Amino acid sequence: MAFRKLLQAAPRLTAQTSTRSMSMPPYGGGMSHDQRVTAWVDYFDHPECDMMYFARGNHKCVYDDWIAPPEVWQAMLYNCRRNSCLPSAMRVLEQIKLRCRNNRDAYFWLLQELEPTVQDLGLAGKTPEELGFYDRDQEYNEPKWNDF
Repeated sequence: MAFRKLLQAAPRLTAQTSTRSMSMPPYGGGMSHDQRVTAWVDYFDHPECDMMYFARGNHKCVYDDWIAPPEVWQAMLYNCRRNSCLPSAMRVLEQIKLRCRNNRDAYFWLLQELEPTVQDLGLAGKTPEELGFYDRDQEYNEPKWNDF
């Protein structure tokens, strides 16, 4: 008798569990721009943010549909310094160029805003451009007069 009740309840259980119990969050996570910036800065400035959490957060932050403001990039660079990982700091500088590949003005503005941070962390002379990683990328590095 108990087995028959279990068999009768089985289709109802599968029907209930086959529905999607979780939906995607709203676009932008339901946060304003300032809340989003503050959340990412707090994430990277947290003392428990080691390289594993950094890599996870960096991937989510960089490959989201936005160009992060300088405060977020600065928090990423200081996190790399706190974790003593120079290659990750160089990768962050490369990701700025990757993220701004369609917006040259944003790229140069971010580099200008991050110049004091780069100097403070001792990364001056160690940026990808200064190490010659992008020597063949002249059309991106040197603006043309007809671009303005």
